[in-house]
Amino acid sequence: MKNLFLSIVFLGLGLASYGQSTSGYKSVISEDFSNNKLGWSQNTSTVNKAWIDYSRKVMILDVKDSDDRRSIGYTRFDFNEDFILKAVVGIKEDEIKSNEKSRIGIVFGYTSHDYTQEQGWYAVFLDVLEDKVTIRANNRNGSQLYENEVKTSYDIAGKTTVGVKKEGGKLSVFINEKSIFENVSTETVGGAVTLIAKNKVRGLFYSIDLYEKDVPPTPEEVAVKEAVSADEEKVMVEAISNLEFDTGKSTLRPTSHAALNKMAEMMTRNTKFRVILTGHTDNVGDPKSNLKLSQDRVNAVVDFLVSKGIDKGRFAALGYGDQRPVADNDTPEGRQKNRRVEFEIVL
Repeated sequence: MKNLFLSIVFLGLGLASYGQSTSGYKSVISEDFSNNKLGWSQNTSTVNKAWIDYSRKVMILDVKDSDDRRSIGYTRFDFNEDFILKAVVGIKEDEIKSNEKSRIGIVFGYTSHDYTQEQGWYAVFLDVLEDKVTIRANNRNGSQLYENEVKTSYDIAGKTTVGVKKEGGKLSVFINEKSIFENVSTETVGGAVTLIAKNKVRGLFYSIDLYEKDVPPTPEEVAVKEAVSADEEKVMVEAISNLEFDTGKSTLRPTSHAALNKMAEMMTRNTKFRVILTGHTDNVGDPKSNLKLSQDRVNAVVDFLVSKGIDKGRFAALGYGDQRPVADNDTPEGRQKNRRVEFEIVL
């Protein structure tokens, strides 16, 4: 997998149809809301709330204030140009208001959440009272490519599966077993994913699944896998995952040393590869200070490994500050996920 508030659309296929459509694709994300592994933003402090009920395995978007109109759950997971994205959604039957044109759906692509220079996005909405699906697409410069409404039937009081397939420059939308829309796609690849409920409704989101085109690995990717064993890669993942720094500083805490020592021992035994380290922060504080802090922290990791005898030429250290978030900076959980160091193995 490579390293989408406006309106939202839910895409769906029935089991037989959907199974056939995933041929040639591989599952890369399967979210059942039993935890918050993808870093979904949650809001329980305002009238319109968004939270995950872990015991019921559902994300709930509760809209009680029509003036504010919506509730959202937001995260980011990148995906390739050809993909299938599906979600299972619903509304409690006694929550459906006969006089409210409620919507639930999903927006995906690049949106205004910290990605103001990348505007391409898709949206699919279930319009609850009208048995209608609204599909929208904008390109990267923000101009609308198309908006389409499709009359169809779905049991929103139960569970409706909605799905989108993007392949070969075409976008297809499915509701349960029925293909309802096909058009040319925008250039958008993965980015932000936003769940939306609008107009006095309690939207329920039960699962999200992402499939990517199963593309054969490149010769370079094969070479890296041959150069670094699975056990060696595991050592590096453990070392980077266990990094801890003093608050607001680039000083490595002693709790990080044991895992980094194992990484140094492994790199001493295997000299076939190099490592690119990238540092990232949340958006709290001055952007220039964040950029410097992220650079200083990856430099500190390199300096530690060099002190253990690893050639400095085997590293590239890049600090990006708050420029590349992977989660919403509006929540403590999202900010924690954005404060990170990542690595890439190269030959």
